Formats: sequence, C-alpha cells, structure tokens
Amino acid sequence: MPRTVIRKSQSRRLNQKSAVSVRPKSIDDIIAVCKDPKRFPSPVRAVGSNSGSTRSSDALHGTSIDMTAMKKFVRLSSRRVQVGAGTSLRSLADRLAQDGLELVGSYEYPERTVGGLISSGSLSAGVPGDAGHLAASVIAVTLVTPQGRIVEVGDDMPELLAMVRQGYGLLGVVCAVTLKVRPIQPYAIRHREFAFDELMRFIPDIADAKAGIKIFLLPFRDHAFVELRFAQSGDGPGRKLPWKIRDWACNKAIPDFVHSVGRVMPIGRIRDPLIDGFSEATQRLVSRRFSVVGSNAMEQTGQFRKMRQSTAVAYSSWLFPVDRFAAVIYAYREFCLRHYKVARFRCDLPGIAYRIDRDASALLSPSHDQALFALKLRSTTAAGWDAFLLNFADLAARFDGVPLFNQTRGMSAHHGHDAYGQRLDRFRKVRRQLDPENRCLNQFFAEHIG
Repeated sequence: MPRTVIRKSQSRRLNQKSAVSVRPKSIDDIIAVCKDPKRFPSPVRAVGSNSGSTRSSDALHGTSIDMTAMKKFVRLSSRRVQVGAGTSLRSLADRLAQDGLELVGSYEYPERTVGGLISSGSLSAGVPGDAGHLAASVIAVTLVTPQGRIVEVGDDMPELLAMVRQGYGLLGVVCAVTLKVRPIQPYAIRHREFAFDELMRFIPDIADAKAGIKIFLLPFRDHAFVELRFAQSGDGPGRKLPWKIRDWACNKAIPDFVHSVGRVMPIGRIRDPLIDGFSEATQRLVSRRFSVVGSNAMEQTGQFRKMRQSTAVAYSSWLFPVDRFAAVIYAYREFCLRHYKVARFRCDLPGIAYRIDRDASALLSPSHDQALFALKLRSTTAAGWDAFLLNFADLAARFDGVPLFNQTRGMSAHHGHDAYGQRLDRFRKVRRQLDPENRCLNQFFAEHIG
C-alpha cells in the first residue's frame, strides 16, 4: 500500500476537513488508491511539480497523489521512449541527450513532470516542424481509471488518446507515457528590438514565418525584444555556456534583482525606473552578446544545475488568435499603464509572448483550430496581482482570448466555455461516462468543466 500522510486543509472555513496525501512507488499503489474511496476520499488528483497557477490540482478535502517517485525509464527505440509520469522534463532530456536524442517539442520550465506536462498545454517558442504542444508527441499512455483499472491508451484508441492528451487528469491517473523522440536538431537564434508601435507592424510579417517566436515585452519602457528561431543543419545541441548565461540572466538575475529592489525601495518613482532599466539592459546584453545555437535538448539541459530560484514568480497566461495579436500588444501596454495609474500595481517582470502553432492532436488543445500567440504575465509582487488578473481577463475576452485551465489565473467559467465551445461539451460528456462518481473531479473543474 502507498505511504499515506494526513494533512490539514489550509482552508479557513470553520468546518475544516483533512486531506490525504500519498506518494506511490508503483502502479499497484495507484490502483489501491482509486479502488478505496473510504480510505482515499474523492477528489483524487495527481500532482507533479505543482507548478500550475490555478486551483486545477487542488484536492483540499480529498486525496493528493504525489507522482514524483514514478520515474521508470525504458528506451524502446531511437524514435520512442517510455517514462514514468513522475519523471521531470529536465532529467528525461538529460537521459536522451546522452544518446544524441531530444524530445519533439519543448517547454521552458524543465522541472515539470512528464505526466503533468502532457496533461495540459505547454507554452514555448518552439521550432519549425514541432507541434504546438509537447502532448502531441505522446504515442501511448498507461492510465489507471477512476475505478482502479489499468488501460493502455494508444493509437488503436485515437479518440480517447486525444482526450487524455491535455485532459488535466480528469479521465484517470497517468502513470507512464510513451513519447516520440528524434536526433538532436539545432536551431539558430536571431534577435530584433522594437518599440511597441513598430512591433505591432512587425507581428503580421512574422506570424506565418517558418521560425519559432519568443517576445519579451516591457510596456513601461515601450520596448520589446524579439527572438526568432530558425532550423539549422548540423549535429549536436550547441554550446552550453552561452545558454547557461542566458538562463541565469533571464530566470534568476532579473527576478532576484526586481524582488530585492521592490523590498528595499518603497518609493515608486525611484524603484520602478530602476527595475525597468535593469530588465531592459539585461535583455539587451543577452540578445547582443549571447546569440547561440540552441535545440530542444539545450533548452532543457543547458541550465544552471544547482540554480534554485530564490524569488517566487507568479504567472498567468492567455492565448490569442494570430490575426488579433498586434491589437493585443497595443491594448496590453495601454492596460498596464492605465491600471498602474489607478491601482498602483504593475507586473515588475517583462511579459513573454510565444507563437503557438495549430495543434489538433488533443481535444482540449487551446490551438486546436488555429495558430495562436500566448501572452504570459509575470510578477514577483503578490499584493494587487489577483485584481490585476481579474481586470485583464475582461480585456482578454474582448480579443477572443483562450485560457489554459491550469495556467490562466483570474479566468471565470464562461471564459473556458466561450473559448472551447462544443469541444468542451464533448469532453464533459465523455468524462461523465468514464467517471460517473466524479472520483477525479475537484471543485475547480466542477466549476469550469463539470
């Protein structure tokens, strides 16, 4: 039987209940959990790195399954690999790189577990030829149903596989995943700088480019840094040192500096220009001095191994149709300036945008019907963050914004229904058939999917 821990809910309600946390080491442990609702009450939710920004993994009054001990690795061939759902993306990429292989797709937070990553959308710049989301590379999934039965979901069950991909763990517990892999394919990175009005004119030109696109947005400096990734011939992932410096600068130096200045400098007219100036200078230095050859393998392995980000960064992401994103860029800047003037809150880190290719491999893929641009908002400041996101959600809806259920904080149920429409209705119908007792349905998804 899995090791069981009883932990008190953090809820402030008077009628507090206890939640159960288990850390299974085998699929039999997970089966035991699903089959025993008395000892392991509903909802049953699998948790990996717990990196989501919404309540999608919450099981405050149910059972939380910590999947991080499920790490079995099986190399099946040079084109596919089977791995336990609790394996981190970083460790999988490390193992593949030893054999000159990489994942067919990427994600910029390599500590996420494979099971969690393929159960939701994955936002990254991508490279030409990759699908919009890493879940598209899933060939098969070993699933334990809410009733405790093992099901091997593969190409012979295409409709179910399309629902398990980006299915948020609502059809059962993902225990093992078989993924496509390939030889490492390098890409070249080119950089451009724009003012926001120039970027708006540039967006339509690059929207259909055969390149991966990543944009850093500094609305209070009226400045943007664009990174274009082009496929390149050659072998090997490239040099790690430049990538490590990029990673340190963007993911540690800037957040740590911003957070430190925010704590010691309460005067906004001094603090804010200092923060923005440092962010802009660092992005420019990285762009001009550390243009590198990258790869999916490099993005996930070429990082500072012992770097533990000391600053907590909150984030929330919306996706927008490509043909509306130039207008979104302008509206985003105006919204940030206006909200700061009224509420005195602003995101103290650059926003990041990615072009996400069309990907119909999953029923709940946000880019199922068309290519999109994702906009990730980031901040190290908690006070005022939720109010900012609630107001931004109204703006996003006006531009046909598409939320991600695990990454879009501030969304309401109608945002998901408006964006996913009949696909969400179809998913809900199948979910209810496969889990009639709502064993895997927590309160968040009861509100947003049903």
